[in-house]
Amino acid sequence: MPIGQVVKFQSDRKLDKKEYIWENEAMSILEELLEAKGYNIPKSQREAFLKPLVQYIRSKAATDPSITWNEPFEAEKADAFADIIVFSIGSLMKLNYDPEKVLLEVSKEINSRQGKIINGKFEKYLPSEPEYQETYIADFSKCKIC
Repeated sequence: MPIGQVVKFQSDRKLDKKEYIWENEAMSILEELLEAKGYNIPKSQREAFLKPLVQYIRSKAATDPSITWNEPFEAEKADAFADIIVFSIGSLMKLNYDPEKVLLEVSKEINSRQGKIINGKFEKYLPSEPEYQETYIADFSKCKIC
């Protein structure tokens, strides 16, 4: 099961036991959205680049009188992240990819990675680092919808 493999990645690295910090989750999602547009932010610059974006979003929302804010319940947070998954599945389908096959390929790749936890986030070793080992590379050519 594709989701089970992603859960395995999270639990093997004990990422599921890390503190939930909205800003960290937002920066991770923004990084992936920018990657989908073709932007590749070097690991050394990610926090410096993404943190101001997250802070801007938060400050803009706080000063816009048309936006209301209430601390969401955990179930509302779960709903929001599930909605992100739903939109991601739709995006994959619009790109003519089978979401389950894509997730299986991604899970093979991420489960083969070695790395370390930095600020509560798993950071894979880069080829320039001495700890780096070859990993599986996802083959999305077998994920296209016919």
